[in-house]
Amino acid sequence: MGDESTSIDIELFFQQRLSSDVSAFRGRGLRADIIQQLVTLSGGLFIWASTTIRFVECGFPAERLKTIINASRPGLSHARLDDLYRIALTHSFNTYSENELETVNSILGAITVAREPLTSEQLSRLLNLTVIIVHNVLLQLQPLLSSHQGRLVRFLHASFPDFLRDLKRCRDPKWHIITSTHHLDLASHCLRVMEQDLKFNICGIETSYYRNKDIKDIQERIDRTITPVLMYACQFH
Repeated sequence: MGDESTSIDIELFFQQRLSSDVSAFRGRGLRADIIQQLVTLSGGLFIWASTTIRFVECGFPAERLKTIINASRPGLSHARLDDLYRIALTHSFNTYSENELETVNSILGAITVAREPLTSEQLSRLLNLTVIIVHNVLLQLQPLLSSHQGRLVRFLHASFPDFLRDLKRCRDPKWHIITSTHHLDLASHCLRVMEQDLKFNICGIETSYYRNKDIKDIQERIDRTITPVLMYACQFH
């Protein structure tokens, strides 16, 4: 909104998260002028403020805060948000090799184009990657998405996948998500999963003379043999 009341709310938000005993700056606090710089850089966007907080708390707080202040530039609010996304991505993966960055792109692409949210375990199975690799990448992306183990992976704000899909905004091909390419890749992975997991009489029904509703443990058999990944692959390939 950009009005005075919004700036006051964002200032209180920064003070609470960066100066309280439960924050990454435990007991140290911040100078008022630094908090005011952050409020100005936010441009009235709570998503900028919350993403900054998450980025700062995911590493060495003082160093990350310095990175934000030094790299952010004056301009339109959405431009500042794009700057913040670029900072979070570059800072998180600055030691990754070219092949590793391709893996990061494939994971981001799958999350972006998936027809419904998936867990990290499901992403690893669908993309044919180890769970450890997927977990490590998602851990680096904590400022930008929610990825608790066993829960569905979701972007924290719709502006981030919009940023990834627009090369003019992300400015770097290694972060750019070409949706048609990732849709094709995901479809290929779905076909691979179906080829590996589908089989005749997958639930092991002893006779075809019974109707499904007459088989007492039919739901348990379905849950045991038809995994969420296989179900996704069959529905959305």
